[in-house]
Amino acid sequence: MLGFVLNMEALQQSAAFADSGKTPGLYVVSAAMEQGMLTVPAGESVVRWLPRLDVPDEEVDEALSLFKNVLDSLV
Repeated sequence: MLGFVLNMEALQQSAAFADSGKTPGLYVVSAAMEQGMLTVPAGESVVRWLPRLDVPDEEVDEALSLFKNVLDSLV
């Protein structure tokens, strides 16, 4: 399990986030889902990944790249 604490200040600069009415965690999870990545919120400002234990390095790299693209698109 991996948890990512979100930078609340960066998200609060986004008009789309302010208009969403969602917590930062739920907002990022929703954006990731739109890009085909399933994650779960874990509290107000944390996103959790739950990969299987034998996940190949290539899939980790792909997930990190996709998650970075999701985060970059939000600010």
